[in-house]
Amino acid sequence: MKPGRVDTAQGRRGRKPARQSRAAEIRAKLLAWKQTPESQRSSLRALAAKLGTSHQLLSVYLKGLDNWQKKDYQRSAVTIRNLAKAENRLMTPWEQSQVATLERAAFQCLISSALTSALKRYEQELGKKAGGLTRTELKLVKMLAQRGFPMAQKLLQKHQINLPPKPIHGS
Repeated sequence: MKPGRVDTAQGRRGRKPARQSRAAEIRAKLLAWKQTPESQRSSLRALAAKLGTSHQLLSVYLKGLDNWQKKDYQRSAVTIRNLAKAENRLMTPWEQSQVATLERAAFQCLISSALTSALKRYEQELGKKAGGLTRTELKLVKMLAQRGFPMAQKLLQKHQINLPPKPIHGS
């Protein structure tokens, strides 16, 4: 028996071996669920029932999804680089574009995660104090809402903060 594992009458408890884990399947389903427009997707509880898992487990995976996806993009970029290095050659133009795309996607995940965290904090602050957000925080929320960041739009709607018109590009 491995240290840290407990045998009980029901069997072993603790973390499953990676080969038995459903993490990749769950993350793939969550990514597809997250990309579906909110008005068209089922609830997280319904998805949990469909996958035969708990709502709590899906919530944990959903919280870490951006970070996991960022790491996955970075891992893929490193794999491409290492392959070229192992073959003692420069990366092809296609490989260079793939690496650049993967690194850009990883950066976008990082930014999205940071912005989501900030917006959650703003939401909590708005619930606690009557004064609202600082001028800088409000500017950031309005800018993100104008650029289509759903969480920022919800925050403005919920707290009835007026949004200036969208800028017209090309004029």
